[in-house]
Amino acid sequence: MRFLATVMLGLLAMAAPLALAGGFARAQVQDQAKSPPAPAVPEPSPDAAVVQPATAGPASAPEISSPAAPEAIPAPSDPSSAAASPPSAAPVDPVVAMIRTKLADAATAKDAHASDLAALTEFYAARAGRALWTTEMGFSAKAQQVLFEIEKAGGWGLDPASFELPPAGALPATPETQGDAEIALDLAILKYARFARGGRLTPSAIS
Repeated sequence: MRFLATVMLGLLAMAAPLALAGGFARAQVQDQAKSPPAPAVPEPSPDAAVVQPATAGPASAPEISSPAAPEAIPAPSDPSSAAASPPSAAPVDPVVAMIRTKLADAATAKDAHASDLAALTEFYAARAGRALWTTEMGFSAKAQQVLFEIEKAGGWGLDPASFELPPAGALPATPETQGDAEIALDLAILKYARFARGGRLTPSAIS
């Protein structure tokens, strides 16, 4: 009897939760029966147009004007070609050109001292301006002063006759005569300078 009572108690303990669960399930079924049915959603017909919701598309890009074509850049000049072509030389004064010609003439060289002739040739070859001592109106003021000093050579123990001076009042009318007058004054000045520093005599010629 005790064993039978224990089994009965166990069955009751197991049946109680099952009964509660069953009652809860029946209550849910009754509530669903009392609530109205949900409205049926009609199915779309195949002929109906599907309307897609409007979506914000990307903003249209601003129009970009095509850039203007760059101006043509001139090609740089070749520096080697510029260096190869020397700049045009300034025109030579006709009197200076005549002096250069006469200094290269043998007739001028035979009466001139070699060092004096070489110095004059180098000087007038590099000269770019006009003649040094002469103008269209004759000798310049500086040339007149030089002529006056050489004429006083006797006061320094020199012989004035040793120097062939052109006339102070000469008025050369052509580039040729103007060149002759300038060369004559040049040679007289250089000779005077040599004699003044003791070059009038050759030391080897003195016994």
